[in-house]
Amino acid sequence: MDSLEVTKAPAGSREPLISALASGFVPGLARLGSGLARRLDALPPPLGRALHRLRTRGERRRLHAIALAHIARRLPEIQASLDAAPPGFVYLAGDSHAELLGPEPFGGRPCVNGGIGGLSSRGYATYLAELSFPRRAGLALLFVGTNDIFAGSRPRSQPRIDGFGEAVGQILDRLQASADRVVLCAVPPLEPGEQVRRDPGAVAAYSERLRSIAAGRGCGFADPFAEMREGHGGFAKPGFLHEGVHLRDYASLAAALAPTVAG
Repeated sequence: MDSLEVTKAPAGSREPLISALASGFVPGLARLGSGLARRLDALPPPLGRALHRLRTRGERRRLHAIALAHIARRLPEIQASLDAAPPGFVYLAGDSHAELLGPEPFGGRPCVNGGIGGLSSRGYATYLAELSFPRRAGLALLFVGTNDIFAGSRPRSQPRIDGFGEAVGQILDRLQASADRVVLCAVPPLEPGEQVRRDPGAVAAYSERLRSIAAGRGCGFADPFAEMREGHGGFAKPGFLHEGVHLRDYASLAAALAPTVAG
């Protein structure tokens, strides 16, 4: 199951759980109402399946509304920061890994946090097109991929990898027109157990695709998650992550990015 693709964000207020958005919305059902799920499993199969579908549809609608409200809040926040930013600022682009870095992750270096938790690369390309950059950024850092590798979407199939590349290309069209330097960040590792929802094998595959795109577009490439990786299997070492994909300490990510920002 991929992250929700939303095309229009109505007015609304942000839910306090960014992590619920960035975890992929619907896959989060695995942690919601497990007792109800067990009771449904005890019903005769036809009735149980029908009620499961109704429950999933209702939860999907609820989470879709949360996603739209979050985006509706984030877009004007990001635009206001862009309007106020001085020339040469750092722009953080992408999903929750960008958003959760916060507004000032690099000390005194001016920064605009343009991250929107929960969006896939295609979703972020859509919303980035709605933003304007009155002044040119000195550096743009892009974090995408976590919400493109849900196991049910067959992320390592060639059409999915190609679609990811196309979406990243659309993002880069905008970022390269708005920033002096653009750096693509590798896809972060997953917490053990997250393979039920996301494909750990796609972490390396999508990171290599990002590296290749960066080389072809004249962008930089960085892996600020390198110290967290447990070998090359797509998983993180114990203790670095929680909720499947999120870092316990985003200050450590900012520190790992410091040489790239200074670069």
